[in-house]
Amino acid sequence: MFVKAFGEPPSDDAFAAEAEGLTVLREAGGVATPEIILADRDLLVLSVLQPRPGTEAFWEQLAHALAHLHTTTQYPRFGWHRDNWLGRRRQVNTWDDDGFEFFAQHRLLRWLGERRVQEALDAADRAALERLCDRLPELLPVRPACLTHGDLWVLH
Repeated sequence: MFVKAFGEPPSDDAFAAEAEGLTVLREAGGVATPEIILADRDLLVLSVLQPRPGTEAFWEQLAHALAHLHTTTQYPRFGWHRDNWLGRRRQVNTWDDDGFEFFAQHRLLRWLGERRVQEALDAADRAALERLCDRLPELLPVRPACLTHGDLWVLH
């Protein structure tokens, strides 16, 4: 088993939201995902997956599995029906039709107000990130929304 716990959970639903996301990914298939043994306010208990081999073939298989995941879990909009958690930080998943806007607002710019980010980035750095977000549509191809999970290490 693999157990995740917080000394003080950031929310009553933090582990339930993570368990739901892992379950949806497991049901989509293609990528090994741990079984949920227990998900409550205080603990998330997962089955342990096999250690990853240190071979190039493994990384190639993982790349193909992730590509498959990105083509089989497509949604009409970006976001999710509920917010979830990135560690102790709420991850906002408000639905949006514009993937560039969703990514900019809910995955990049949302961190600018965090104390540690304010300490690490000066005004020029913050402005550069904002300019990058404005340019996302010209830098990246348009792609459909798909389901992913931030804990990629559990997907080995």
